[in-house]
Amino acid sequence: FSAMTEEMTEELTEEMTEEKTEDGTKVFEVDAVIEKLLGVRGKHPGTLVELEQFEIEALCLKSRETFMSQPVFLELEPPIKIIGDIHGQYYDLLRLFEFGGYPPNANYLFLGDYVDR
Repeated sequence: FSAMTEEMTEELTEEMTEEKTEDGTKVFEVDAVIEKLLGVRGKHPGTLVELEQFEIEALCLKSRETFMSQPVFLELEPPIKIIGDIHGQYYDLLRLFEFGGYPPNANYLFLGDYVDR
């Protein structure tokens, strides 16, 4: 993302957030993507979640926008669950949420690779 220019980000954001029209422009709805991702709860690990390329790109852009708008130092409210590196295992993430509660009803701090170094 750091190599992405502001202009490129704006173009992609505009392209992905316009209303769907007869010309095929698509709408990005983050809640719909979350529902798709949570739709595999309770299914066999490895069950695929079908996302369109524009949904993945828009989700990355929205995530980047959220992270960039937050301060480097976060003050977190207890109670909080501290999680190590889940190595990108989506079903492990779902199990953690099932055990500890789903955001925003539960607070998490994911340490990621920091714990592996």
